[in-house]
Amino acid sequence: MAVVLGAAFVMPVGVASAKKLSEPGKVMDERLAECAEEYAYDPNKAEGLGEYDLAPTELDWRRCAYQGVREIMIPNSRIPDAYRRLIDEDRAMTERIQRREMTRSERRARLDQILESVRAQEKERSLRNLERQQTELKARMAEIERMRRIQSMMRP
Repeated sequence: MAVVLGAAFVMPVGVASAKKLSEPGKVMDERLAECAEEYAYDPNKAEGLGEYDLAPTELDWRRCAYQGVREIMIPNSRIPDAYRRLIDEDRAMTERIQRREMTRSERRARLDQILESVRAQEKERSLRNLERQQTELKARMAEIERMRRIQSMMRP
């Protein structure tokens, strides 16, 4: 499956385009395009690599992608530690590929699992934040209504 590093670091193609990307996600996509141009490596177009092979500039590209995640996604996330773990796990899995202990396909499958978890965590945090904001708004509206009633009782 081809991948796009984007809103949640690495996404199956189609997911990034099917879901509306947040502003940080769009900026991250731009950063990844810059990484691809700078290192002449695009994970979506990498062909002819064996299961234990890395492209000649893949490690440089990945470091560029990690830096983008650190600068763009982590500061804008409600779950920054999940992105840090994603980077750590991707780095460890890439090292395992180099040692022929893991295949590219296995890394891809594991990254898909991690990313699904990150997306679910982001969604859960967003929903909880929205619920908190709604509760606060209801409390403010109730206070305003109470003040209006008091004010109307004070009118002659």
